[in-house]
Amino acid sequence: GLYLRGAGREPGAAPAGADALRTGWFEPDIAAFLREAAPLIGRACQSERARDTFRIAGEVYEAVRNFLTEEDMAQAAQELNASGIPEEILKKAQEKGAEGEQEEEMELKTQELQSEPIEAEGEPLELTPEELAKLGHWASPWFELEGHKKEVHPTAELPDERTIVIPPEGKPEEYQAVVQNAASQIKVLVWKLMQIIHERTYTRYSGAHRSGKLNTPKLWKQRLGKYRLFHRRESPERLDVCFTLLVDESGSMNRESKYLAAREATIFFAEVLDRLKVPFEVIGYSTESSEAAMAAALGHIPAFKFRHMRHSPLQHRVYKAFDEDFLPIKHRLVNIYPRFNNWDEEHLLFAYRRLVRRSEREKIIIITSDGQPNGDASHLIETVGRLGKLGIRVVGVGVVDPFVEQIYPNHIVVRHLPQLTEELVRILRRELLGRAGEGRAW
Repeated sequence: GLYLRGAGREPGAAPAGADALRTGWFEPDIAAFLREAAPLIGRACQSERARDTFRIAGEVYEAVRNFLTEEDMAQAAQELNASGIPEEILKKAQEKGAEGEQEEEMELKTQELQSEPIEAEGEPLELTPEELAKLGHWASPWFELEGHKKEVHPTAELPDERTIVIPPEGKPEEYQAVVQNAASQIKVLVWKLMQIIHERTYTRYSGAHRSGKLNTPKLWKQRLGKYRLFHRRESPERLDVCFTLLVDESGSMNRESKYLAAREATIFFAEVLDRLKVPFEVIGYSTESSEAAMAAALGHIPAFKFRHMRHSPLQHRVYKAFDEDFLPIKHRLVNIYPRFNNWDEEHLLFAYRRLVRRSEREKIIIITSDGQPNGDASHLIETVGRLGKLGIRVVGVGVVDPFVEQIYPNHIVVRHLPQLTEELVRILRRELLGRAGEGRAW
């Protein structure tokens, strides 16, 4: 329930007292609810009898249910729909259950999960595989950095070309509404990036020669017997760069409608790069179906114990490829929408494999997400470091939440477009001009 309503904006000051509730991280209405529910939660945690814990938990769940709106509940039901599971996987799971294997495995998993039976009104509490799968989905931590080994289930392995989906055409009026909203900021960013390009391609004179263009500020040196008073023209440097725009389409982007901010930022970047005539492509990423549902269908229950294994194939929606003209296909970008799960390190490597085919010397990935990778974040951090050593520059754009600060050395946390413009110019100026140009004024 707290997840659906949205938790956290900025860290607050730590309250005094051992039992004080740290509510500074939460939205005001979330914090008020937590303070009210804290005594109940504390009693449930300290209870020595499963029956009492279960009864108190029921009171907490009822309070959460009253706290949520009908819209929140409907959205939760829609997100937990497991209709994306491939038929062959469901068939295997059904066959397994018919043979009695699934029930036996379920019993063993349940025994591991519970050291004593949970009772309600004198009857044992039984959870179906579907309910346990949902429990695993919602019990998953937001950010985990433990160094767990990464695994991929054999049924989830696909070659890159089979993970690609071409999105349908979008509605022109939706696209135009986004562009109009960001029109002034697009112009500002185009102008500032043009200044960077001009600085990179500016014709300079340098050196100390006996012929060439007289460097008049150095004339005084002739009185010391030094006659290398001329500098010569340098060939302008060509801006040799391409971009990949990666956008997170995982289910967590639905919270606080973060996907709308990601869609707006992606359209913003694409419009700017197209006007600058810089090669780029746009890729949305997620999995084909729900990780929790796929784990349950494959017999990995409870799902949260298998968070470090990918069970669903990757999916990459190529909204614009490098070899496509932007104008005819730009309306596809309004189809950026939350889908299932994200394994950011694998999606970054997918983008890298496409980038290395390009002839441009400098390659930059701008990845827009809420920074909540599925599984262990240590794999993503390691991948970002590897790409940096391979010469790929990665910029993490965090939507609302600041998780990107823990992952990407170059990062921006976006809450409004003017801030996005300023921060993006700062990072690209450093990346394209080098650290020496960072302190120069416009």
